[in-house]
Amino acid sequence: MTMRLTYFILCAAAVLAVSLVSPTAQAQSADALIQQGLDLRRQQRDAEALQHFQDAYNLNHSAQALAQIALAEQALGNYVEAEVHLQQALAVRGDAWIEARRPQLTQAAQQIGAQLGTVELSGGVPGAQVYVNGIERGTLPAAARIRLRAGSAVIEIRAQGYVPVQRSVMVAAGGTARESIQLIPAAGGQVQVQAQGGPVVQPQPRYTGYQQPQTRYEEQANLRLFWAGLPVFLAPFLITGVTGYIAHAGSSTDDLAPMGFIPVAGPFIYIDTADVDFTVGMLALSGIAQAAGIVLMVLGFTTTREVEVRASLGDGPQAPTLTFLPAAGPEYVGGSLALNHF
Repeated sequence: MTMRLTYFILCAAAVLAVSLVSPTAQAQSADALIQQGLDLRRQQRDAEALQHFQDAYNLNHSAQALAQIALAEQALGNYVEAEVHLQQALAVRGDAWIEARRPQLTQAAQQIGAQLGTVELSGGVPGAQVYVNGIERGTLPAAARIRLRAGSAVIEIRAQGYVPVQRSVMVAAGGTARESIQLIPAAGGQVQVQAQGGPVVQPQPRYTGYQQPQTRYEEQANLRLFWAGLPVFLAPFLITGVTGYIAHAGSSTDDLAPMGFIPVAGPFIYIDTADVDFTVGMLALSGIAQAAGIVLMVLGFTTTREVEVRASLGDGPQAPTLTFLPAAGPEYVGGSLALNHF
């Protein structure tokens, strides 16, 4: 009886000692892992460094370790994970290490975000699984907004009792692509039937060729503004330049002849030599119109608008796909239609 009591007391004391020492030892071990990870980063061994940072985070769940995980993921090109982890680290308030480096970490978050785009999904059914390039990213409706690396990606939607839908999307850095999803019930459902003593049979769904048209929208440069601004600028520019050259060539103001071909400023240069109020007014109007045209053309490339780029008639692989491809060139604006998978 005495031996058992002694053994129990020794075990309790050991547990108490471990519980008192463990937090300090874990903190020291986590700091050591972070330092080892930083040394590996300096050697450009980012994958090994990431593992050290993850081990450190598993020990004490510190914001510093989480931030180092994000920075290592950024170096490896894992921008989606890096954005999530760095946002979580920056959300921690009062951490001395984070606060001292918040401006640098915020800048890193902006650099990471510049490598990503967004896909917004509408439609589908609740609980449908969302896959991006074969990797599950959650279920609808929670996964209706997905961050992913800019470029092309394959989005797949799966739901029990429905025909899977797969789409190829192109996402611009900092841009948003929108996909409208319509899941078609599978013929006979996705029910597994097993014969007595036989193998499991999965009925194959039949695809319907035509369904309600689905639309897809993407943000593209607002070229309508560019083409609207081009004549607004070009007409007064040419009229002022040609008439001004003719009026001044061979006269005492011959040196001003080519000045009319200076965009925006040309008309105002001619105003000094104009002696008729009407001419002064027309020259001022020409300069203002040129400036407005240039502003419209610049906005055409710096602003975006939603453009419908595809209408899918059905979701099955045999269903036809109607594709609209907008096109613009120096002398035309238009597009083309293509009917595929028919």
